Amino acid sequence: MKPPGDIKNGTIEFKQITTILHLSDCSYLDFKNIEIFPGMIAFNNFSHYNTLDNILSLHGSYDFGINGWTTIPSIYLHGSHNKVINSTIKNSSGPILIHGHYHIVENNVIHDISYSSKSLSGINVKNSHNIIFNCGGK
Repeated sequence: MKPPGDIKNGTIEFKQITTILHLSDCSYLDFKNIEIFPGMIAFNNFSHYNTLDNILSLHGSYDFGINGWTTIPSIYLHGSHNKVINSTIKNSSGPILIHGHYHIVENNVIHDISYSSKSLSGINVKNSHNIIFNCGGK
């Protein structure tokens, strides 16, 4: 995460934390122009009307899916009316996983995702307007 301004050279480091941005029970928040390396972004069922705009997610998850068919997503979108737009998600073992209702996932570039060879694509939504390539699933 690189915050704006001069906070000790502009870099904050998090170590051994799977979820970097946890938006459980959060609503009406807008995140724009954020670089996340590594760690996932997670919403819960009570997350509504949040926007991730121009997010760069590198190595959002790193998991070989040893416990059966489960792999950790880069972004776990849950709740309702949340948006992931104009973003790049790459180099992760897991995709964008979507639960809930009325989300918008558009104009994103998603690549080199799901390399754990599980049955997951870069994103699990039909008719999305995203660029998706180099994904382990179908």
